[in-house]
Amino acid sequence: MSTGTKDFLLALQITFNNFIAPMIAVLMLLGLIYFFWDELALVLKVISRIISLGFLMVAWFIFVLTDGKKVANKRIKGIIDDGNSK
Repeated sequence: MSTGTKDFLLALQITFNNFIAPMIAVLMLLGLIYFFWDELALVLKVISRIISLGFLMVAWFIFVLTDGKKVANKRIKGIIDDGNSK
């Protein structure tokens, strides 16, 4: 192979590795997000509810430590009822 051909192939490889391959990967990722949008929204909603439950459990534990279990259950029930009424 001549030096010109080797230089051309090297330039082509650099172009593909630095520009075309990442663009293909991003387009494929965007396509997957578009195709599975409903499923992703459901997963994000479930994750959000799990995180909210975790914060509610921490709040209940703090209420138990400060006020006792009976008062903590009443306060958490009030928080849950307020959240359900909105």
